[in-house]
Amino acid sequence: MKKLIFKNPLLLVLSLIFAVLLALPSGVFAEESAAASPIIKQPADISVSIPNEAVFEVGVDHPENYTYQWQYFQDGEGFWRDYMGEGAKVPVLKFSATNITMNTQEVRCLVKDKSDPEKIYESDKATLTLDNVEEIKNYVIAAGQGIAPGQTRNFGGGAMSLSEDGTIITLDNVDLAEREVPVLVGDLQGCLNYTNLEETPKPLTIKVIGKNTLTTNYSDDVGNGVNTMLYFASDNMPDVTVTGDTLILKGGEIGFNVGGRTGGTNCNLIMDANMELGTESDEWSTGIRCHDFTLKTGKTLNINRTNSALNVGGSVSLEPGSSLIAQLTPKDEGSGFASVTAVRIQGGLFINQAAMEITVNVGKDSTRLAPLTALEIAGNCEESQEHLYAAGSSLKINLTSKGDNPDRTALGSISGINSTNKKGIDIFDNTALDIQINMPDGLDALAYNTASNLALKNGSDMTANVRADGSVMGVIAYDTMTVDDASINTSIDSLKKDSFSFALGAQHLKVNLTGPDNKVNATTTQGLALGQYLRDSEVAVGFDKTYQANRISLTGKAVFRTPADTVLSTGSLLVRAADEVNKELHQVFETPYSKADTSAPAKTVVIGVETPSPTPPPKPGPTPGPTPQPSVKNGPSTGLLKNGPDRTVMMASGLCLAVAAIAVIYGIKRKKD
Repeated sequence: MKKLIFKNPLLLVLSLIFAVLLALPSGVFAEESAAASPIIKQPADISVSIPNEAVFEVGVDHPENYTYQWQYFQDGEGFWRDYMGEGAKVPVLKFSATNITMNTQEVRCLVKDKSDPEKIYESDKATLTLDNVEEIKNYVIAAGQGIAPGQTRNFGGGAMSLSEDGTIITLDNVDLAEREVPVLVGDLQGCLNYTNLEETPKPLTIKVIGKNTLTTNYSDDVGNGVNTMLYFASDNMPDVTVTGDTLILKGGEIGFNVGGRTGGTNCNLIMDANMELGTESDEWSTGIRCHDFTLKTGKTLNINRTNSALNVGGSVSLEPGSSLIAQLTPKDEGSGFASVTAVRIQGGLFINQAAMEITVNVGKDSTRLAPLTALEIAGNCEESQEHLYAAGSSLKINLTSKGDNPDRTALGSISGINSTNKKGIDIFDNTALDIQINMPDGLDALAYNTASNLALKNGSDMTANVRADGSVMGVIAYDTMTVDDASINTSIDSLKKDSFSFALGAQHLKVNLTGPDNKVNATTTQGLALGQYLRDSEVAVGFDKTYQANRISLTGKAVFRTPADTVLSTGSLLVRAADEVNKELHQVFETPYSKADTSAPAKTVVIGVETPSPTPPPKPGPTPGPTPQPSVKNGPSTGLLKNGPDRTVMMASGLCLAVAAIAVIYGIKRKKD
């Protein structure tokens, strides 16, 4: 029998240690750890009523030698999460029972040794039971404290109260701008309203007296901010009206939760107070989420956000004298592409003698943004019904990008206004519409796009200027664009040579100008000034790849300016007088700018598709030499052995050297033995 010889002392020591560990009885280390724990008082189960205070306590021997971190078990996620705030880092945890979902929630405390942070002692679990879940009707949470029906709490020089029936929340000069919440429970702060899920709630009113400020500040220096400032939860949320003076939310959002789903279909918000929503402590939250949104007469809503200001599942109405201002400074979403829409409306947009202004500034640090839209309107409506109607109003869109960023991966699909409903009509009646897009590093930019019909009338004035590096378009109607005693002035500047671009595009363009002040101007530095946007592939049969006009009627003066080097191919536009069909044809698109004026005042012309003049042959140039072909001898390069020897040879050589070295070492050891 051969002897077991350990020539390596380290191997011998490890074997002995392993043998000793196996010989020890089970539970030795667990008993030592338990015996060494400093915890002398464990948290106890408690039962409280919403929205009263819950208190848990842990006791330790020599408490000055330890730090504390309270945690709660997140059922849906299956792991323990830290309570945030300085109040979660002391032996006694206190917070308001703010949510019916806290019922049966488990709580524990982690105790850490200051002298040895590796020593962490875990307390027993304790359970929070809410004893009035079935009876509670309405309550409010503000700055981490609960307000029951009929109760008033004082905050920073003001007061917040809830009416006896739970339907009226009153904010009287409340200032929470510098208030820090000792314990942040979940991610909700500010002013919250909860309603019994089994009842049909009454309409809720928030009365604002004086200037009231809510904030997302809290005492924790690690967390990711607070997501919600005004939050309403019920099974059937009715209208919520904010009325009075001024309400300022420094971050967070106004949100609804119906049956566990954010932004339910029955949640309507009526804003009858001046409101400001800032960006403090949050990066990706929406300013307002609701179904229908109404901004009442003379009120101003100013939303400053990063990626979304207003997300409405229904319609938006701006009453006379009101003003909606949305400002966005987009930020990237990790390593993925960020979809940025300042105002998204699933229903219709109705502006009556009001103002709407949307500004999006893309900073130099943003690298991955696509698509980017200022105003998106789905317009769920019936055939020929208005889904965008603006009368006696002003609508301004301004999209800019700051600085050249060599790391920018994408900044494409840029839209000022995108109206996606194919049945309805966008109407601007005596309304000023100004769209400015200046994104020299952006691609596929367009000012205004509607999937159906666009009508401007009664002195409406639309200005659309777009500058980008790629395909650039001005104003597009998939069906009919009508300009009736109104004006369109669009200028397209594409920085990319030979890009696919045009200024005005429609299936049918109808222009009727009787007044001297109205005009239609379209100018482009690339592509065509006027063209047909061919929506369906079967319509495009027989047309050139470039979009061209099909049926256009003009009464009045229209000016289309196309750059001098534009080549007019099959389907180029020609004009003839409607009552002189057989007369000589005249080109609408002239290559030099000086011949761009195409129609006389008060004369109707119809533009159709005709065969253009022959395209002149290209000028002779130098004969190009052969194109160098890349070598593929060694496959695709990784950059590690660029311009060096074959990697396979080098790897084989290295392997041989390694084997030789092992053989030499083994021979030396055998010789010693």
